[in-house]
Amino acid sequence: MRSLHYDISVIMPVYRVEGHIEQTLSSLAAQTFRNFELILVDDRGGDASIDKAVALLEASELKDDFRVVENPSNLGVSLSRGRGLEVASGEYVIHLDSDDFFEPDMLEIMYRKGVEEGADIVVCGFVKEFGTKEEPSGAFQFAGKGEQALTSARGKEEYIRLMLENSRPSALWNKLVKRELFTNENIGFDQNLRDDLSVSPLLILAAKKIAFVELPLVHYVMYNSASVSASAGHLLLIANTLKFLEKRFEEEGVDAGRELFAYKNQTRRRLLLHKQVKGDDVKKYLKLFPEINGQIISGNNPEKKYHYRLFARFAAGGDSTMFRLVRFLLRFI
Repeated sequence: MRSLHYDISVIMPVYRVEGHIEQTLSSLAAQTFRNFELILVDDRGGDASIDKAVALLEASELKDDFRVVENPSNLGVSLSRGRGLEVASGEYVIHLDSDDFFEPDMLEIMYRKGVEEGADIVVCGFVKEFGTKEEPSGAFQFAGKGEQALTSARGKEEYIRLMLENSRPSALWNKLVKRELFTNENIGFDQNLRDDLSVSPLLILAAKKIAFVELPLVHYVMYNSASVSASAGHLLLIANTLKFLEKRFEEEGVDAGRELFAYKNQTRRRLLLHKQVKGDDVKKYLKLFPEINGQIISGNNPEKKYHYRLFARFAAGGDSTMFRLVRFLLRFI
């Protein structure tokens, strides 16, 4: 029998993860915290992922506490998260990728922390899983910098800078967020933006209090070969998101110019060196973020490696024979 009130809603898009989803669902069924609902969003991957998920859940402790939202077609992860959020009923929500997994006491520790601290957001540490299920290996990363909580505008701004520097993840799978923060602040998901990078900084800005749990409660799986995080299309979502964030930060008075400058340069470099980018696309992406070219040409080059510094300098100068030569050589480094 479904609960009339859930403390937490776990939202999980499902798309072509037939070979990975069992571990994820098992970690949810094993949670010591019981008053949560699981919302699966079927993103129409064309395989048996959702059927396998439903079969596993119906035979588990979650048989009465999950539901499936069916997308009309393949909508992508951003809109899938948004559709899950629309039907969520929990006081808090957390978004989980269908190949990652939680420690058994993850939801219990996070929820208790949120209630005890009166926090809008609770952030935990995580483990990057580099190995395989047969030969696991990972690296623990902390949630914050030893602080118990963030409440000041300055502290939240610094945390956003760390996100943009990739020192702290913008990922949503280690953040338990009050659902009303999304609704009251009109924070949502856009299919043309990278879902986590476009949402997490806005949630941080909107939160009155952010609490931290310095325990590795989430396992971020990096050995899933189906990942699209390195595709040219994904990099374009990042480029759109950086433009979006720059505008929002200006409106909110957030100073993250240095971090955005470096992120823009890195994104342009990754696109220009991407194996999927050829021909006219090279010319098109050379024109991406023209506002950073003057700084690079004048010597403010954000790259640390010499060959990337050289690449950034030629890219800032526009298309040229030397740029194409450097681009060709860097693809072999």
